[in-house]
Amino acid sequence: MFGIGEFRVQHYEAIHKWYSLVHLALHFLYAQLRCSQQRDDPFISIAQVIEHHRQQQAQAVLMAACEQAITDGNTQGVVKRFILPTRIAA
Repeated sequence: MFGIGEFRVQHYEAIHKWYSLVHLALHFLYAQLRCSQQRDDPFISIAQVIEHHRQQQAQAVLMAACEQAITDGNTQGVVKRFILPTRIAA
């Protein structure tokens, strides 16, 4: 039989997992910031690391979309794959 205590344990475990994930992500960002100090153009803040990572992801998606368009010759297939459909509120 499950009582209210089971829900409290689940809630605690969920919070613990969330903080663990955030802690891991923060360490990754600090490691990237630290590694950039050895380059000629180091990052100044974690925000710059995040922005650089987002730019790399956007570039990779754009390159994949362009390569698919060139290979397939079908722009509608590229649109369906890379652009999420929007929902129009009625």
